[in-house]
Amino acid sequence: MRKSMVLFLLLGMCLSVSAGCGESADSDASEGTTITADSWSANYSAAICKQAFSCCSSDEILPAFGRLLLDFESEAQCVGTYGLYKRGKNKAKIASVKAGRIIFHANKATECLDAIRSRTCAEPIIPEDDAIDACTLIFEANVDEGGACGTSEDCRQGFCEGLEFGNDELLGTCTRLGETGDSCHESVECAQGYHCYGRWDVELSETVATCQKTAELGDECMTYCGEGAYCEYDPQQDKRFCVPLKAEGETCALDECNGETYCAGEANLGNGICTASTRDDWEPCEHSGECKSGYCNIFRDPEQSVCIPQNTSFVCTGA
Repeated sequence: MRKSMVLFLLLGMCLSVSAGCGESADSDASEGTTITADSWSANYSAAICKQAFSCCSSDEILPAFGRLLLDFESEAQCVGTYGLYKRGKNKAKIASVKAGRIIFHANKATECLDAIRSRTCAEPIIPEDDAIDACTLIFEANVDEGGACGTSEDCRQGFCEGLEFGNDELLGTCTRLGETGDSCHESVECAQGYHCYGRWDVELSETVATCQKTAELGDECMTYCGEGAYCEYDPQQDKRFCVPLKAEGETCALDECNGETYCAGEANLGNGICTASTRDDWEPCEHSGECKSGYCNIFRDPEQSVCIPQNTSFVCTGA
């Protein structure tokens, strides 16, 4: 008998949602009911699971849910467990809807579900985030810069600064995304095209991080470069510049190889070799670089890691 899902994921969902693990996520998941923020997760999971068990063979259920690592034996189990997963993911947004920080559009939720229910088996079981326009318009940010927020999705612009992981009672402040010279803690706090760079301040005896423009190929750089490049030191000019990522067979250090390869061997010493990623999803692996998906981790067997898919675009054949 197949395991229904990874144990740690199930435990994580049980801790992150208000419903108990033995309860259903919501009670009004049937078609034709009025959709609310509270019932959205169950309605969505019911629509997804219906297509999954209409289109997929038993062996296709796991790959259909891809990187979520969810494997179900029945549609009812799918609705209950996937519903809990979605409710956990939406927990902060649901709280913000009740507090007025996010507007929930029931008409867009209905349009989204109608679109999901009308899909054919030739389409992925879980649609990409922006595949259905109505699905992207269900939750609308309702807080301006400087206002209190419980998640960055509350903010019409920018991000929610001042939140603490695990402290749901603490509210942050909607803050604009940083640009050159603005302080930051991580790159998600910087505007598109910028990265959060940390430098040791001798006078303060601490690392000071600020948003800086992301360097592109050929530009002088500090640490980060744009797509297709890495930051390399040029001893002749005593500066660092963005140079092209290396191809298969070239000598490398960490993060110097292109997306089709990884730095195998003595990468930490700069003596590695860019090696092709050859392992498919669910094949045994020892290093994420070996996987075409770019992610190697434990799934069912604690003594053998496998390549974990990082997308949900699998299309079932029913075979």
